[in-house]
Amino acid sequence: MSYVSTDGKNYPTKTEYKMRASNWARADKEISAFNAKAGQKSKVGHNYLSSWSTTEKNQLNGFKVNIQSAGSATTNTSLSGSPPTEGTVNWVN
Repeated sequence: MSYVSTDGKNYPTKTEYKMRASNWARADKEISAFNAKAGQKSKVGHNYLSSWSTTEKNQLNGFKVNIQSAGSATTNTSLSGSPPTEGTVNWVN
């Protein structure tokens, strides 16, 4: 509950609060394990992503090609028609 008040979090439902608290607790466990390693030269801590789900974090990674369907995908690289000639392309609009 302290992370909610410290970071100004506000959740509309009890269900979402419980999910976010669970995500934060999981992140806290990972952070504590990392920081407890002997000889560790760096420390990690919580940030705004600590209460995010794995799905939400994965959305930050951008577009990912589905490997299984990538092999069967085809790309049409041929040009149809003739290339533009001088005076046929309006570069202003």
